[in-house]
Amino acid sequence: MKKFIAVLISAVTIAVMTASVFAAAVDITGVTVNSDGTVSAEVTVTDPEEDMQYTMLVYKTDDEGAYTIDDAVYINQLKSGEYSDTTEGVSFDITLDVVENQKYLLRVGATETQAPDEYPFDITTDTTGGSGSEATGLYGDADLSGVVTANDTAVVLSNVLDSAFEIKAEFEFVDVDGDGEITASDAAQIFSKVLDSAYSFTVEE
Repeated sequence: MKKFIAVLISAVTIAVMTASVFAAAVDITGVTVNSDGTVSAEVTVTDPEEDMQYTMLVYKTDDEGAYTIDDAVYINQLKSGEYSDTTEGVSFDITLDVVENQKYLLRVGATETQAPDEYPFDITTDTTGGSGSEATGLYGDADLSGVVTANDTAVVLSNVLDSAFEIKAEFEFVDVDGDGEITASDAAQIFSKVLDSAYSFTVEE
């Protein structure tokens, strides 16, 4: 089992390093769905450049957080004067007809940024960073990013190796093999999902 964990950690490390060659300079810290149909996003930027431009996309997602470009309901690139840029961060307002029970994913990228940040939300979302119980109910989404990525595998393995390491997601959505424990088996299944989005966790079968 130790050899298996070592091999899995190596594979995940390579995947994470490959996916994060360009560190994300954008961090979406909160989203609010307003009563007038607008969506407000609060974003912080690491080392922002003068006259930085931001590309924003909002996708409709299914219950598993999956989406394609065809699911985009908002696509725009905002330039100076089209958003509020303060010392606390950047504030955007997007006009959307947010539908009840529909889940969305906001992606924001910036000039000189190769990796945009992502933030799941629905009609119940507020700036506390939570988007209701449904948004946290994605099997394998250990870091609550709204999508299953190699980082979720790394989070679960960190907990396996050190039980003091905190997993943000609820237990039932991380115990994807349904054995009542968080183990390397859960990490392996999550990584299988990363490699193949059609893969089904044991608890889904």
